[in-house]
Amino acid sequence: MLLKAMDPTQNVTLDIIPGSTGDTVTIDYVTPNSNQPGKFGNCVYLWQAGDTVPWGDEPQQHQAINGTSRQGSVVFNNLDMGKNDYIIGYAVGGETDNFIKYGNVCATAYLPQGSQKDTSKIQYFSTKIAPQVNRTSINVNFNVTPGVLPKTNGAWAALWRSKTNPYLNPIYDQVSAVPIDGDEGSVTFNDVTLVTGVTYTLAFMMSGWNEKTNKPTCQTAIAAVSTFKID
Repeated sequence: MLLKAMDPTQNVTLDIIPGSTGDTVTIDYVTPNSNQPGKFGNCVYLWQAGDTVPWGDEPQQHQAINGTSRQGSVVFNNLDMGKNDYIIGYAVGGETDNFIKYGNVCATAYLPQGSQKDTSKIQYFSTKIAPQVNRTSINVNFNVTPGVLPKTNGAWAALWRSKTNPYLNPIYDQVSAVPIDGDEGSVTFNDVTLVTGVTYTLAFMMSGWNEKTNKPTCQTAIAAVSTFKID
């Protein structure tokens, strides 16, 4: 049984353009198709920190994303890249009520001191998924933002037997909560009826799973989407 990707796996990606003097930075972002950042509470955060998000600290700056375009840019001012390290995080939802307040951050860019003069020093990370199809199951390998604790944060995945808008279609074929708090792991959909020639959509959400009800409460904090067909 072969999996044929219909679209490249979509996730959140960043591109950093520092100002020549190191006091400003422009963040270009691209998010999955059908995302409406303003409606779904997307936000960009900036910390004066090393190469990992300091999850317990308040950011020095943040900007809510406005509008409905899935891509765009924001600017942070009053920086000193010649003296300080910064890390920027893109969140696909607002602050959570979970242990990790900024747990919707799914993509980062680390700007080490002096990177305004040498942008090759900037380090990027994006949450990724990779589905593996078996006869009656789909295993979804994931790689999330280091330190985010996906199980605690209510991360989960959904499967649809169609090419669909995962932000707005609540009729899932299956859902599965992330079972571990590791940066890497997998989510499994069992007892799946896989049909040759049918298109499937997978979405990975950073938050929204309710452990008490064992059901999702929000499906718009989408970090990555994969659309594929069974050959």
